Amino acid sequence: GAAGAGSAGGKVPPRGGAAVSTDVEQDAVWLNSLVEILWPRVDKYLKILVEDRIKPAINEALPQAMRGSITIERLSLGQATPHFSSFKIRQRSDEAIILDLKVDISSNLDVKIKAMQIPLGIRAFTFHGTLTVCLRPPASKPPFFGGLEIYFINPPDLDIDFTGAANVVDFQMLKGIVHDTLIQLVSNAMVVPARIAHDLAE
Repeated sequence: GAAGAGSAGGKVPPRGGAAVSTDVEQDAVWLNSLVEILWPRVDKYLKILVEDRIKPAINEALPQAMRGSITIERLSLGQATPHFSSFKIRQRSDEAIILDLKVDISSNLDVKIKAMQIPLGIRAFTFHGTLTVCLRPPASKPPFFGGLEIYFINPPDLDIDFTGAANVVDFQMLKGIVHDTLIQLVSNAMVVPARIAHDLAE
């Protein structure tokens, strides 16, 4: 079956291979409606994630002299509901059902970070990628699969619109650290061989 929820590092079967059905591309209007309903819950989770995972990771990436100085003075995620433009469904030879989802997120943020008195703001970001959902193993009872895995085959594209004192010597360094840390966190959690997985038998 799939690993426990939130696990990472497990090997994911190859994306390609012997698919036994033709790709079917579908409109994702229904999925966007579902995500819009769920987004307030996701938003609360992301705010916790910023404090528990992102802030410590940025701090760890800072030069030794700056560690422990980072504060997040303001955090508003704005309207960041993901938009799924389309998805493809296919079945692999091992009967796993694969959904490839094109996801785009554009958000107006209000985030203010300070490290060693250097202010750094984030006012917008865009996120693009193809998210894969794998339903496996096959089961004889509803929902007819035993678990699900969510991952990116390739790292998604992330563009961040920073604000702050660009003339401050350490501004560019801090901007690069924040960008690279966010990309690394996504990769560590959701880019193969890592994945988010849930075993429905648990």
